[in-house]
Amino acid sequence: MKKIITIYTILFTFSGWCPAIDGIAKAQNVNIPDANFKAALVSNPSINTNSDTEIQVSEAAAFSGTINVNGKNISDLTGIESFISLSCLSCSFNHSLHALNVSANVALKDLKCGNNGINSLDVSFNTALISLDCTYNQLINLDITANTDLAILRCGNNHLTSLDVSANTALVSLDCAYNQLTNLNLSGAIALEALVCYENNLTSLDVSSNSALTNLNCGFNQLTNLDVFANTALKSLHCYKNQLNTLNLATNTVLNYLNCCKNQLTTLNVSANKALITLYCYENQLTSLDVSANTTLEFLWCMYNQLTSLNVKNGNNSNLTYINTINNPHLTCIQVDSAAYMSAHWPNQKDLAASYSDNCTVTGLFEMSNEDEMTIYPNPGKGRFTITTNQAYEAKVKIEIIDVTGQLVKSTNEPKFDAAANSIEINISELSNGIYFLKAYNDSVSQTLKVLKE
Repeated sequence: MKKIITIYTILFTFSGWCPAIDGIAKAQNVNIPDANFKAALVSNPSINTNSDTEIQVSEAAAFSGTINVNGKNISDLTGIESFISLSCLSCSFNHSLHALNVSANVALKDLKCGNNGINSLDVSFNTALISLDCTYNQLINLDITANTDLAILRCGNNHLTSLDVSANTALVSLDCAYNQLTNLNLSGAIALEALVCYENNLTSLDVSSNSALTNLNCGFNQLTNLDVFANTALKSLHCYKNQLNTLNLATNTVLNYLNCCKNQLTTLNVSANKALITLYCYENQLTSLDVSANTTLEFLWCMYNQLTSLNVKNGNNSNLTYINTINNPHLTCIQVDSAAYMSAHWPNQKDLAASYSDNCTVTGLFEMSNEDEMTIYPNPGKGRFTITTNQAYEAKVKIEIIDVTGQLVKSTNEPKFDAAANSIEINISELSNGIYFLKAYNDSVSQTLKVLKE
């Protein structure tokens, strides 16, 4: 028996073939079936340290840097499991890539796999992960409960219906926009500073645990209520296109950007938001708006509301970058720092029926509470106007003509009065063309009408 074994040993030795040794030799090379992936790895001298045409298992295991194969037309990342020390993988923009297995890459800290066709992603073994970008894929589920060191998560443009980040206490930035979320659990994300969750199906959003939040974008959802009382560090709030009818900003004293347009707000109090620079509140149901306390305001968009009162007299009108107040059909007077300045710089950012004034109260615009009706015709007119009323005037009626700056430009104590027609005739032919306020009053009547002289 010893002799037979010896003979086989000699034969194997001289023939140069040994099953065990040959198997070890073949196992030294990583199996990389995708030619584009293999070419990218072989051409990287930091990985292919011996400069041959293969990637050895030892080379893959030793590499602890970054593999960047973005946009390489890769459809299969088989072989990535041999890179057990890999710290960063970037494989975005490989649109034929539908599967990704990183369970063996336990040292991975940064994973970027966006803009692919990935429909499932298991990162439960990647407990060292700090940053994950899996945007623009086909994910319907994403479990990150094991990734407690995760600080940055971008998972927008997928098909997620629910997302739970309550276990991610280190999470600082979350972007989950353009999904189908109906549930978003933020309760444990106490370090969260930036949240972008717009274009989802959220009907409620609880950010009461996220006191570090500085940037919140929850637009294009179905929110009926938004409580930001606990978010005192909030600087930027986008809550546009929801169904909000109230918004309490009393504690958000460092807020500098607010976009609450396309909601159902009837009131908006921004008096506590003295750092406000930009305010978009158009397409709501606001009847009044006062930004006189917002001395740093540069942008104001309040079109398409039901405003009857607008106070922009904040001492900072000269620093306005843009203002738009159009399509507020009941707004006739806009109180500003200087009517002359605003008329010169922003003449077309208001309705034709509205005028700028240094003091809207001076024109009597906010004092028209009498039940009697006054009309004026023709309006517009060339200079001669007739005022009629359903209440009889006494001959001692007084007429004051006030321009858009709030200045009295003409007055008369004895206008031409027609008792039979119960009308008063006024002539302002000598005045320049423009908008004027005609205030008619005596002991019992005080009303103001707007007239356009052509």
